[in-house]
Amino acid sequence: MANEHICIVNSKLIISMEMQHYLESKGYELTVFGGFDEFVSDFRTLRKPDVIVFEIISLTPELMENVQELKKLPELNGIPNIAILNMATKNLVLFLAQMGIKEIMVKPFVKEALLEKIDKAIAPVESGSFRIRPGQSPDEYTIVELLAQLDAKNSNNIDQLLAGLIQKGNRKVAFDFQRVSHVDSSGIGILIVCKKRMEIAGGEFKLGNLSEHVLDVLKSLRLDSILDIVDDVHELSVGLAKPMNNTSENEPADDEIVVDSEKQSNELDELTDENKPEQQPEVITINENQ
Repeated sequence: MANEHICIVNSKLIISMEMQHYLESKGYELTVFGGFDEFVSDFRTLRKPDVIVFEIISLTPELMENVQELKKLPELNGIPNIAILNMATKNLVLFLAQMGIKEIMVKPFVKEALLEKIDKAIAPVESGSFRIRPGQSPDEYTIVELLAQLDAKNSNNIDQLLAGLIQKGNRKVAFDFQRVSHVDSSGIGILIVCKKRMEIAGGEFKLGNLSEHVLDVLKSLRLDSILDIVDDVHELSVGLAKPMNNTSENEPADDEIVVDSEKQSNELDELTDENKPEQQPEVITINENQ
C-alpha cells in the first residue's frame, strides 16, 4: 500500500474512532471533515484524496445541494466516492446513483468490509496488456492505460476489452499511450476497429499521451485526421485536454488507409457493412475484484 489518502466528509461518527484507527493501522492517511463546508474550504490545501467517503444520516435538501456542489468541482473529478449510510432509503440511493456515487455501505458493517470496499475503489483493473481506471460517472472518461506495445500479439485483447467496456455501459473511453513506443499494422487496424465500435455505440473514443514516433506513424497514414487525439487523456475529466495539432493537409481518401492485416480489415468490414447481420463481439469479462 502506498499510503493512500482518504477524506471522510460530513463526519457523523458512523465510522467509529475504532474503525478510523483500524484504517490508519493498514497504512491509510485519513483526514476527517465535520461538514461539507469545511471540506470545500480546506481540501485544496491538503494532498489530493484517493478516495472520498461521505457519511450520510438521511436525505435532506441541504445534503442534496451540498453533494451537487461538490460534484461540480473539477479538482474532484475521477476520485472514487463511497457513501456510508445510517439507513438506506430508495430516494437516497437513487439520488446518490444520479450523482455517480454507486459504492454504498449501510450501518452496521464490519471494518474489514469497509477496507475491502476502499481497496476495490482505489485499485485499477489490470491485466498484462492494460490497466483500467473507470470513470466515476457517465460523463467521465474511462482511461485505459496500455502497458504493452500495440502489435499483433496484443491488439485482439484490446478490441475485446473495448467491446467489454461498451457492453458494461461505457460510452467515453480514452487510451493512454504513455508506455507505448511501437505500433504495427495490426495495432493500427485495431484502433480503426475500436473507433468504429464506439461510433456504432454512440460514444466517444480518444487517444492521448502518444510518443513522437507513434504520432508520426499515424500522421504518415493520415490517421491523425480520423482518430481523435489529445495531448493528455488524464485531463479529459477536468475538461482541459487539448487536441493534437492536425498537420494533414487534406482528409484522406478511403483507399489511403492501408491496414496490412487481412484479419483486421475483415473486422472493419463487419462493423461498417450494414447489410450484414449483427454479430456479437467476443467480450472479455472484467473482474473488478482483481
